[in-house]
Amino acid sequence: MIAHIPFKKLIFHRVAKNTYWLLGDYLLRLLLGIIVFVLSARIFGPERFGMLNYALSFITLFLPLAGLGLDRIIVRDLVREQKKQNEILFTSFCMRFLSGSVMIVLSLVLISFLKPGDSTMLSIVGIFSSLLLFQAFDIFDYWFQSVIQSRTVVLVKAGIFIIFAFGKSLSLIIFPSLIVYVLLSAIESGLYGIGLLSAYLKINGKIPWNFNLLWAWKMMRQSYPLFLSGLFVIISMKIGQIIIGQVVSERQLGIYSAATRISETTYIIITATTASVFPLFAQLRKTSRLKYYTWLQTFFDFSGGTALAISLSITLLAYPIIKVLFGIQYEESIQILQIHIWSTIPVFLSTTQGIWNINEGYTHIHLFQAFGTTVCTIASLILFLPRFGIVSVAWISVLSPFISMVVINLLNTESRKILRYQLQSLFVLKHLGLFIRHI
Repeated sequence: MIAHIPFKKLIFHRVAKNTYWLLGDYLLRLLLGIIVFVLSARIFGPERFGMLNYALSFITLFLPLAGLGLDRIIVRDLVREQKKQNEILFTSFCMRFLSGSVMIVLSLVLISFLKPGDSTMLSIVGIFSSLLLFQAFDIFDYWFQSVIQSRTVVLVKAGIFIIFAFGKSLSLIIFPSLIVYVLLSAIESGLYGIGLLSAYLKINGKIPWNFNLLWAWKMMRQSYPLFLSGLFVIISMKIGQIIIGQVVSERQLGIYSAATRISETTYIIITATTASVFPLFAQLRKTSRLKYYTWLQTFFDFSGGTALAISLSITLLAYPIIKVLFGIQYEESIQILQIHIWSTIPVFLSTTQGIWNINEGYTHIHLFQAFGTTVCTIASLILFLPRFGIVSVAWISVLSPFISMVVINLLNTESRKILRYQLQSLFVLKHLGLFIRHI
């Protein structure tokens, strides 16, 4: 049991090892993903690349609806209620499978209204919509997260990812078809689900067939703030791209997407590390509040320092990055990248705050922040996009979440301490001092 293991030993052994595996998976996806991403951008060109990203951004809007906001709730309950793991897993799987099916139908109906007569876009969205259904299999990934054993999941996903990265690259060179590329992505997602289920069965031996309606209702009551906040987060992140593709041009969306996909790739760093340490914070809160907040500040320092380092580095290197990776046809992406990369700061700090929000039962704070970001984003797009173009969308993506994070945490008595942690983590001199002491 986690509670009987000394915390320091757990930190330096299990968490470190688990995080290394998650970050190893990240690096693999980053390196191979960049190759596939760059090939698709170069071969398809800004216009068709814009079509691809319009469809992907559109389907991404439905992912939180299909996921029901259960991600962290499932991990937390698997840690706390180990005797009821079968009920938690199967119940959440059924819930997400049903919601994914409904979202597929809804996405196809909506895209028919937004892009009437565009059979290519309808086909791409239809294929991409399968991701909404395959998302249900992520619950087996959450089980591995709850026991801090990501090695198996990483090996399964990495094997599939390598095969399909090669397959996509080959298809782009030999037969550069949008439909074929999207179809390979859908098959890849389906195999991820099968792989996760197989990995779970190898350890546990059987599928947990225990459905509990009362537990489903309990999880929905607890997750609805996370469900809504996840929806608002996705809307605030993707609505700009949807509007660019809908009312500006798909070429401009391709230019914008080339830059933002680079900066959004860095989000995986905080996603991987947060997923790794979340079970420990859930357990630590029950055993030592002092250590709980001490390590929370440490993790905020890691988040803020990492975000600052990434933002500054890519801002300085944006010109050669875009020139080397995408070529002259994406030259307009340089300025977008130099601006949008600074969105890593609010994203990293808000994601870290999610640990505290869920463990303390303050999920409504995350909801308010996400709602504030969405309102600020949509209002700003209406005001500034027609006048300043896609550059304004990049600025909005940085400022809206940061302003919302600061204002909502300042207005809530409970989260003012967390705001102090977040702002302290951004003091550059503090991180330089820590670096100097360790060399």
